[in-house]
Order: sequence, then structure tokens, then C-alpha cells
Amino acid sequence: MKKYLAVLSYFLAVLSAPAQEAATRAVVAILPFEASGVGIDETRTIENLVQSYVSELDEFRLIAAEDRDAVLSEWEFSAVAGMADAGADSIKIGALLSADYLLTGSVGALGDDRALTLQVIRTKNGEKRSVSVVHRSTSELALSARSLVRKIFDREGVRSAEAFVGSIAENDLIGSWQGDKGIELVKFMRGGKAVAVLSSGARMELSYAVKDDSVRVVQTSPNTDKFYAPVPLKVATALSRIARPMEWTFRLAAGKETLRGTKTATSVSWEADRILEVVHGSTREAEWNRIAR
Repeated sequence: MKKYLAVLSYFLAVLSAPAQEAATRAVVAILPFEASGVGIDETRTIENLVQSYVSELDEFRLIAAEDRDAVLSEWEFSAVAGMADAGADSIKIGALLSADYLLTGSVGALGDDRALTLQVIRTKNGEKRSVSVVHRSTSELALSARSLVRKIFDREGVRSAEAFVGSIAENDLIGSWQGDKGIELVKFMRGGKAVAVLSSGARMELSYAVKDDSVRVVQTSPNTDKFYAPVPLKVATALSRIARPMEWTFRLAAGKETLRGTKTATSVSWEADRILEVVHGSTREAEWNRIAR
């Protein structure tokens, strides 16, 4: 009998461990996003992506949308999207939802561009942090949503240091990946070769080399003006003559589903059809996410 009790106690401990771990996580409530000059469907798509990316962090408990809506329906506001405008209100809403953080968002038009703004509110004291990004289209906003989520929670200091694999193998890379800005698809093949399909429809040949915990990806195709869309054609043509090959350096996140690192390329500033400044070796953050193996 004692043996059975010991075994039962063991399984109860194992089963309760995930629940105890979840109970210690900070709770995040995502409020309905605001749309300004863009379609509601587009905004809801971005909102759903942000929700999935917060969940993907695996460091928070998300309040289900239906539970959130049930609570908020009892709270009298003129506009749901403006609920967290006042610090006092955010504290009250946080208490109603039993949330440590409120995440609000807005998708709006800025002339011909589209902007996504995320704001995190600490319900304990009403402290706010926000990040924004501007792109040419909502599809580009969608591609940058994951990195924006990571950025705002990094700034909040509530995420632990991200883990990366200690050594990358070729098999970890083989397959299809979703690129970031300007790249629709990247396919890694064996033998250090890869190919990218750009948003302009152009195809770019790549090579890659793995060294310990990082992979370096380099453009091998000759430059073409289509590599630099939507830059004006004359500027893109001139840039294709002077730009150095694009390079990416990545590390592989622990789940082996995300490559995260930097892109190095030639950037320019221009006016009308005239290049004003050329900067070789311009660097920015980059992230590719696995689609299929």
C-alpha cells in the first residue's frame, strides 16, 4: 500500500508541476486593437498575430478573449480601444482581469504607409512602455509583429535572457523559412546553398556557412533593381550598380524555429530620382521563422 501511495504522490507532483509553473507566470490581457484609416479585418489579423506571438514567448499566461470581453462588457467606456488611456483606469481594469500587464495596440495609416504601435501597461502602477514600426503595407507590419512583441517585452524587463542552440547543424536549417522585410520565402538546401523569393517577385541566390552557434548567409546573385523595390526605379537601378552583396548573420533560437540576428547591406537616402547618400555596411535586426522542414 505504501508503494502505491508513493507512486500516486509522484504522479500527482509531476502533473501539478506545470500548473504551479503557470501560476507563477505574469498574466497578460490583450485589449482589442484600434484601427485608424485601415480595415477592421486587417487590424484583427494583426491583433491575432500579436496574441500568438505573446503566447509563443512561453513566459506569460494570456487571458482568453472571451473572458476579457465578458469583464470589459460590464465596464462603461465610450470606446473599447481607449480603455487604457488613463493610468487609473488601467489599474482598475488590471484588477478586474487579474492581469499584471495590459497590452494595447493600434494599426493606422500614415499617408501611404502603415503603422503598428504596441503599448504595455504595468497594472500595478500604470507605467507605460510603447514601441512602433512603420512599413509600406499591413502585410509588412504582420511580418514585423513578432520582433515588435519581443522588443516591447524585452524593454519591460519581464522576459528572461533568450536561449539559443549551442551548435547549429545543417539539418537544423534545411527547409523553408519566412523572411522579414522584403523577403517572402527563404529555402535552405544541402551543400551550403539557399534561395530567397523577394516581395518584388525577384529570386535571389544565396550561400550559407555554419560556424559553431551561428550561420552566415550571403547573396550570390548579381544585383538587380528588383532587389531594392519599392525604391524608385532610377534609384534602384543606380543602387544595383554600387550595392555590396547582402549578408545575414543568425543564431538559432532554442526551439529551432526562429533564426535571429542582423542583416548587413548598402542603404541609401534619396530625393526624387537622385541618390543623396550611400552607406555601405548598414546593419539592422533580422528574423526568419520556419514554415516547413
